[in-house]
Amino acid sequence: MTMLQNTTDPEERELIKFAANTLYAGGTDTITASIAVFFLAMTLYPEVQKKAQREIDEVIGKDRLPCLADRDKLPYLGAVYKEVLRWQSIGPVGKTPALTVPCSISFLLIVSQEFHTTRARMTLTWDTTSPREPSS
Repeated sequence: MTMLQNTTDPEERELIKFAANTLYAGGTDTITASIAVFFLAMTLYPEVQKKAQREIDEVIGKDRLPCLADRDKLPYLGAVYKEVLRWQSIGPVGKTPALTVPCSISFLLIVSQEFHTTRARMTLTWDTTSPREPSS
């Protein structure tokens, strides 16, 4: 039996439904955005799409769907996938850095307050000043 079937408390049932809906919405939102970016990239760079399709046709053919075992044989497609996620990231991604020395951080544009951190504290940043495309 599921959690929803096990409880008779109406308030708890609503909380379970709300939590499930939140998880579902969070997952569909991000994957939908990534798929939209993929279609944009393939529209803007048709030569990339042709090269990826050629790799798929050579490795998989037209008689079956790809499987996890094919992953290592599709390096170009893997690179396209990673580039789509990097090119138009929908949120902060990557390894969270840890400070190795004491540091002061000023948020002058957001609030006029200075924060002092200690060593080994985890920090999460989203650098919107870095260019998304390498400069040529």
